[in-house]
Amino acid sequence: MPQKEYFYDSLQAQAQALSLAITKALKAALDQKPASLLLPGGSSPHLLIKELAKSDLAWDRVQISVGDERCVPLNDEQSNAGQVKRLFEQSGASCQITPLWDHETNSIMLPDLPPTLCVLGMGADAHIASLFPKGRWEAQGESVIHTKAPFRPYERVSLSMSSILASEKIILLVNGPEKHTVYKHAKGSSTQDLPLEFLLKNHQGTLECHIMASA
Repeated sequence: MPQKEYFYDSLQAQAQALSLAITKALKAALDQKPASLLLPGGSSPHLLIKELAKSDLAWDRVQISVGDERCVPLNDEQSNAGQVKRLFEQSGASCQITPLWDHETNSIMLPDLPPTLCVLGMGADAHIASLFPKGRWEAQGESVIHTKAPFRPYERVSLSMSSILASEKIILLVNGPEKHTVYKHAKGSSTQDLPLEFLLKNHQGTLECHIMASA
């Protein structure tokens, strides 16, 4: 199934449009069953998370987690779940955050899977979540796996590739000219050697690529 592409002139326009689409989808899901949302870490989702937090959605009814996590305490500035929690709180909203990593017990915490919506960022090396080109993407019988990043903090946990692909809907953020170039190369590639290439060629549900290509 081909991915859908949406283009924006600014990160703010992307964040506002995506926030409306995500909250609409979650509201529809909540009419039928519990809803869950996985968000990425890094700088890409900052504006999106702030827009989501300003919405009138009943966030106490949505389980929020992250697609990958650094093995650090929740209050560490490097924590992806911690970042989501802080951005919601700064906007005056409260939400249910289920971290992927419990630093006190050094153990993985499983969110509700598959998620209603999975928002992913991507790296200039074509990694998604914390699945890196030269790392492992799967572990038999495990939906969340230990991985190692090629940069600090090295120790990570991440949804496996199969867990990501099982999401009802995947939203990929492609921000900036460098990442847009990497995305176009992955889309046109005949191989599946990179995580982004594999995602684009093997997703089964809805995959939307939201692109802000300018610097």
